[in-house]
Amino acid sequence: LIYIRTLEESEVYKLDAYLGAKWFGRVSPRYALAKMGPLTVDSGATLKVAGAGHVFGDLSGAGTVEFAGGVVTVTNGSAFAGSLTGSGTLRADGASLALTGADAGFHGDFEVRNGTLALTGAYPGAVVRLGAGGQVTGSSLAAGVQLADEIVTDSAGTGLPVGSTDGNLWIPDAGTVRVTDLDNLEARWIVLAEGGTIRAPEDFSGWKLEGLEDSLTVNRAIFEIRDGAFCLRLRFKGMTILLR
Repeated sequence: LIYIRTLEESEVYKLDAYLGAKWFGRVSPRYALAKMGPLTVDSGATLKVAGAGHVFGDLSGAGTVEFAGGVVTVTNGSAFAGSLTGSGTLRADGASLALTGADAGFHGDFEVRNGTLALTGAYPGAVVRLGAGGQVTGSSLAAGVQLADEIVTDSAGTGLPVGSTDGNLWIPDAGTVRVTDLDNLEARWIVLAEGGTIRAPEDFSGWKLEGLEDSLTVNRAIFEIRDGAFCLRLRFKGMTILLR
């Protein structure tokens, strides 16, 4: 390959990704799409994604993103009018990502952390995994929005609610809640997560509570669904504190 000018850094990374995929069937982690900034997939174009570590500032366009087990992370606010297909993970991390295109058979995960995911389509084969500070709107997902299986907060409720959705919220069969700084816990009600409709296991025996041993003695810890929220009710000796 001969060029008549010096390539921009992003062009070098694109070339390396292309040649790595063509010659070796993979993309070098050092020069993967993770080195790129904004990504636009034009109408009629297809981006094939395999492997982890692909981070973009923006995702836009009206083309097709075809996942083959890959992970794409979007870190800035953007809107994508194209279609998703295949199996993989699309992650909104600290971003507001709007997907306004059609579902083309995407059977993967959406992950939302410290950001918002707006869905226009139903995406019946997808699951949203809701992390700290994540919100999902317009979700008519058949598979539902799934709460993270680890929740950590302090006496001020920092990082809560873990997330919310106006669609279906699924509570995993097992998980962990860790509360720090219990000596200064004052709030009676703390929202862990809430949804339009909550789907939960028959019992919460798979959920456990950590971080209580050093400050207070718990007679009983009860996980329950109350008023459209996933709640934890703590019974201490001589007092009751309800985390909602």
